[in-house]
Amino acid sequence: MNRRRFLSVCGTTCPVLSGCVGRVEENSSEPDTASSTQAGGPGDESLQQSNTLHISLENADDARYSVTVTIANDDEELLTQRLTLASAATQQFGLDIYQPGVYTVSAVVDDEHREAVSVSLDAYDIKLGPEVFIEITDGSPVLSADKR
Repeated sequence: MNRRRFLSVCGTTCPVLSGCVGRVEENSSEPDTASSTQAGGPGDESLQQSNTLHISLENADDARYSVTVTIANDDEELLTQRLTLASAATQQFGLDIYQPGVYTVSAVVDDEHREAVSVSLDAYDIKLGPEVFIEITDGSPVLSADKR
């Protein structure tokens, strides 16, 4: 008898817990929309939701370096960040991206060694939160991009 009751309970609760039974929806007079507008994106081309272009720096050397990171889009400089990285130090920062396009991230170490990488981002890439890695090895920056 207990076995039959157990199987009966399992047979009726499993479909409910797995979502196989239809849901009761409430009727509301207002549409279920969320509007978020971000400053900085022009007109219809801007995305409703921006995400961050993540920049990760790592000093793989034993020396301390001064690093200048610049992010540009269509020859317009969007951000310049100057950092001092101790040996074996890491640092992260980001920039909110509002539009698809080609973004150029460049790094200059001690005003001597420069390296740049271009990242082409569409709306889907931006929503994933792309990341640019900058590793300083032998006093020179090595850049790589990951769209995730």
